[in-house]
Amino acid sequence: KISAVKLLRQVKKEYPEITGKVRTFRNYIKPIRAKYKNVKIRHYEPIVNMIPGEQVQVDLGEFKVEMNPDEKFKAYFVVFIFSYSRKIYVTYQTHPYKTNDFINAHIQAFNYFGGIAKEYVYDQTKLVVINEKYREVWFNEKFHRFALKYKFAPRICEGYDPESKGKVERAVEYVKNSFLYGEYFLDIEDVRKKS
Repeated sequence: KISAVKLLRQVKKEYPEITGKVRTFRNYIKPIRAKYKNVKIRHYEPIVNMIPGEQVQVDLGEFKVEMNPDEKFKAYFVVFIFSYSRKIYVTYQTHPYKTNDFINAHIQAFNYFGGIAKEYVYDQTKLVVINEKYREVWFNEKFHRFALKYKFAPRICEGYDPESKGKVERAVEYVKNSFLYGEYFLDIEDVRKKS
């Protein structure tokens, strides 16, 4: 699953005498990848770019981070990505997110981005939505008060529809597979420092 760029970086670190470029390395590993890759056919709708500053997509993730070959710890994270610019912010912690943690992650993202978008898109996590039936949404009261205070509109995706927030879904996979996977970290602070 590791990307060719990251794999080449790791190979060069181990074998500095290798001087090949990414394209050459990618061509070299292409038949190896083909041998082990699961092929899935997916159909996509065209992506319509948003207006700058209009929408941020938000999603949570978790990953077992390696400290060494024998020790791991679980990292929980929230990814924020602007739909138009694809500017990204990720925050990490060592325990599952509760509503207050999720709100604090938003405040960190607002500070990082230097502002607040008009709309934030979420899946049906209990941190945002208590229940949804026939597209009628009952919000988590504490989170809804937070959204009203900071004047942004939370938009909830339909259940089991990850494509409606595909940009952040892809960003979560990037954090897992191209940042956390295949690396060693001392602790959660090391993860934060290197991200």
